[in-house]
Amino acid sequence: MRARDLLHKTKLDDFRAWLEDRGWYQVSCKGEWEVLRMRHPDSVGPLLVYDRLEAREHYTTHGVAYHMACRWVRDRRRQREAVSALTQQAQDWGCYKQENIHNGDPLRPQETRDPEGPPWED
Repeated sequence: MRARDLLHKTKLDDFRAWLEDRGWYQVSCKGEWEVLRMRHPDSVGPLLVYDRLEAREHYTTHGVAYHMACRWVRDRRRQREAVSALTQQAQDWGCYKQENIHNGDPLRPQETRDPEGPPWED
């Protein structure tokens, strides 16, 4: 299998870091079209990601790179869905501020204490 629109050029570093977390290590590229070559101790061949002359936004992946890129996309989607579910749950409970969610901090608690103090401490 191969895909020419699976791995966006801006996400190559994220993909490389994800692979390194799973035991892959980078080796030097061969040829002018390779942008990433990685090996794993348990894998027979290298993982290769190619650039194409007519491709403006995406790299070409095939073989091992295609399967690992699919897993990476699936993992990223699951992480986004988990954060989205936590954010929705926090909004449903009413204990988190909406502006904190937009600032990229969905788990920051809302300040519930009145600055003037509780009403029973007059």
